[in-house]
Amino acid sequence: VSLGLDTFSGDPISTFALQADDFSRLGEQLARLGLPTLFVLEGGYAAAELGVNAVKVIEGFEQV
Repeated sequence: VSLGLDTFSGDPISTFALQADDFSRLGEQLARLGLPTLFVLEGGYAAAELGVNAVKVIEGFEQV
């Protein structure tokens, strides 16, 4: 999965509007596919929130 965290609403160089909780749901949806999964961080420039959003994806993925 090309994990572009620059889709976060607070990212300084994008105009997307995902919130932190949206990343949890993304992780859950990916896990429900039941496929082998590798996450590759591709972008994300809101430095303070980058780690939080990455963890939310992984936690959502592991919940399913």
